[in-house]
Amino acid sequence: MQQILMLDNGGRPCEWVPPDKAFSLKRRGAIAWGVGEDLEFHAGVSKQTGEPSILRVPPIISVRNQTFSGRVLFCNTTLFARDQHICCYCGLRFPRSMLTREHIHPKSKGGGTNWLNCAAACKTCNSRKGDKLLSESGMELVYLPYVPNTAEALLLSGRSIISDQMEFLKACLPSGSRVCLPWSEERF
Repeated sequence: MQQILMLDNGGRPCEWVPPDKAFSLKRRGAIAWGVGEDLEFHAGVSKQTGEPSILRVPPIISVRNQTFSGRVLFCNTTLFARDQHICCYCGLRFPRSMLTREHIHPKSKGGGTNWLNCAAACKTCNSRKGDKLLSESGMELVYLPYVPNTAEALLLSGRSIISDQMEFLKACLPSGSRVCLPWSEERF
């Protein structure tokens, strides 16, 4: 189902919301402004007229009194998408089922589970490195991990994104974002 891009009152992207939440916000007068041509959703049949009910809401909405913290949820799905399913050691692309979350500085040696210490790694490379430090393993990173901004995380979340939403989010990407790099089947 098509999702609605919700912005905070400063116009910063926050999250994807389902149409029913967007309708609820619209009904309460909580939408400050919207961007894009209204999307139409069929919402059953009117009890009064017997006609199909159609609800309309813009694909991008700014919500009054909404402030977003800017924190991006850390999870394997977004981590692997951020790294384009490419192993941080061998540089090859793998299906999700063959990837693991790699702690560059091992948890057993005080490394945390966060955007800057974790990357996608194939099971073979992750096993080869084990719980060693990079300097002990003789392995090198082919790319550096980074904290994606909210727009990157929303693009990476795999939603069905329409052109208005895509253009808005692309305008919010930091320069040099890997989200815009073309994917290839080869090594970097």
